[in-house]
Amino acid sequence: GNDTPASMGNEGSTSAAMIPADNAVATEVTAEAPAVEVAAASAPEAVREEPDVITLKIKTLNSEDAHELRTPRHALVSDFKLQAEEVLGMPAARQRLICRGRVLKDDQLLSDYNLDDGFVL
Repeated sequence: GNDTPASMGNEGSTSAAMIPADNAVATEVTAEAPAVEVAAASAPEAVREEPDVITLKIKTLNSEDAHELRTPRHALVSDFKLQAEEVLGMPAARQRLICRGRVLKDDQLLSDYNLDDGFVL
């Protein structure tokens, strides 16, 4: 009887620690470390909160305004179009995203096109 709840409790804490690994590490460093570690956290490489998330700008043919969208760097182009649909009000199927003269294909990842923060589509 006592073995089962103890093992279940350990499993729960293990999986909880594994899911937010990046957040847990950042929290531990901030909580445990002296000011030296906090200063290291403010280094340029740590400026981005999430290194796999980029901000892309979408500019439509009918507007001079660019809409900024934050998206995972490794998202499918088709998934990014769905995100853009919510902001632009244009169905994803009617969108044609172009960056640096190349049409982005729905079945490719954004990272396949070497897109980085601030790129305009």
